Amino acid sequence: MYSYEYDYQKLIDNFYIKGKNFNESIWDERLPVYQIFIFLIYSVFKNKIIISLIQILLSLINLILIYKIGLIFNKRFALILVLVSILNPSYVLFSYLLLADYLFLLFSLSFIYFFLKFIVHKKLSDSAVSYFFLGLMALTKPVIIYFPIFLLIFLIIFPNKNKLKSIFLLFLIFYSMSSSWALRNFYMYGDYFYMGQNQTNIVNWYLPLFEQEQNELNFKQAQDEINKQWEIFKNQNNNNTNLSKKKFDDELSKKFFLSKILEYEFSTIFKCVLYGSMKTLLLPSFSEFKYYLNFKPELSFYRTEGRNFLIRIKNYFFSNNNTIYSFLLILFFSITLFLRLVQFKYFLRLFYENKSIFIFFLIYISYFLIVSGPIGSARYRLPFEIIFIFTTSKWIENFLSRTK
Repeated sequence: MYSYEYDYQKLIDNFYIKGKNFNESIWDERLPVYQIFIFLIYSVFKNKIIISLIQILLSLINLILIYKIGLIFNKRFALILVLVSILNPSYVLFSYLLLADYLFLLFSLSFIYFFLKFIVHKKLSDSAVSYFFLGLMALTKPVIIYFPIFLLIFLIIFPNKNKLKSIFLLFLIFYSMSSSWALRNFYMYGDYFYMGQNQTNIVNWYLPLFEQEQNELNFKQAQDEINKQWEIFKNQNNNNTNLSKKKFDDELSKKFFLSKILEYEFSTIFKCVLYGSMKTLLLPSFSEFKYYLNFKPELSFYRTEGRNFLIRIKNYFFSNNNTIYSFLLILFFSITLFLRLVQFKYFLRLFYENKSIFIFFLIYISYFLIVSGPIGSARYRLPFEIIFIFTTSKWIENFLSRTK
């Protein structure tokens, strides 16, 4: 089982086994939409396997959305886009697993489809619908919460007579929807806050990766050092007793992150974000299958020894005890690298064909690379994988046109 799947099974266990009410059963460190989705299915069928089967059936909606994205351009391109999508292993894997990524992908494709329609046809109603799906994304995974700031840049430079109305609708719809979870937390804990997972992400992942690069430690040493500093920081700043523990830890972890990030050299921060982006862009989808195929945990890149990123890459690829996994990883990495080079060429061509779509795609990709920072994973490109599929389809369409 994929490690994060346990988190979503807690809802079912809390409600049906421990007898808690629905509001108490929802796990606070995961956003509500996917938890509600699996709860409703389980309440009808009382079988966790059925949830995965229904997800697979509902994945047909993804293909319909992808086809409709293609139709914005032409029917032939739409068919190519669907065929290439069917061959994408990430779409197959995450339609089966009990992870929020499944619904996040569905909402992301919906957002992209309606926003592309808005770019092409400039109808305000299309922008409003796209912002609705952006709001659903914000209630599924927290990673999207700062995206409206990035999208604002696009809307400012995008030529459209409804520019101000579209900007108003963006912030009205998106933050009205995302704030509903903060209101729920206010009802439960007496404090208004959106998410309670900042401490986990900051202390266990983001800062240890910066610490690892700065001081040439292995990942476990870096985690231990950051956790030690976090405990000291908490003890020194434990002076606000009016906040709930979740709100207090959430706010304090942000302050801790800011205080630590200022200690690192700019080159360290830049390299870590660059390395994380490279992992997100270039790691083959096969790397995510190690959880599903029950490969041994020591295959984790984070646990691979090496005093810097490049040495860890070498050790991960060539010094891995599991030779079958290493061979397949290198094979699929080579294929992925080739595809990225082709996709990059046709992505640049898009600049000359439609500058607005090019800039929108560029902002969307850049946002996810920035917020994932030093972590990086093939899973993190799932929301913008459609852009790679788009450019691959452009390449195939161009090739077929030349062979006529």
